[in-house]
Amino acid sequence: MIHLLADLSNYASAVIAVLSGIVYLSKPTFLSYHQTTADTKWEDIDPMMQTLILALMRVVGGCALAIGFVIAILQYQFSKSLQSWIPVTILVSGSFIITGILYAMFMVRIRTKERSPVALILITLVLLVVGYLLNNHLTKAI
Repeated sequence: MIHLLADLSNYASAVIAVLSGIVYLSKPTFLSYHQTTADTKWEDIDPMMQTLILALMRVVGGCALAIGFVIAILQYQFSKSLQSWIPVTILVSGSFIITGILYAMFMVRIRTKERSPVALILITLVLLVVGYLLNNHLTKAI
């Protein structure tokens, strides 16, 4: 049962990361919370600034997509082998990316009072920690 919960926790965080990555990589304009924060329409933003905004969105999207795949692949490998180095690798690598994204989202929320998706990012981080704790418990059981 612990094995299943660990899988579900880490795979759920991976799915959230991958889906978020796809959104940030594929949007041709900024997101609705960006528009509210900027207090302007996409069309009214200087093309050079549009390029900068899209570039930053692509960085976040690429990182989220990459870490989602890393988490899923490592969790799959852990489920097959229970290698003790994998849980901490998932936690550390995922936490670095997710904490960076969370920091950016908090900065937007605090400085602009706009509702950036902080809760979703926090849920992803909590899922990673839970997955780590459950995976780590499995390595101690062998």
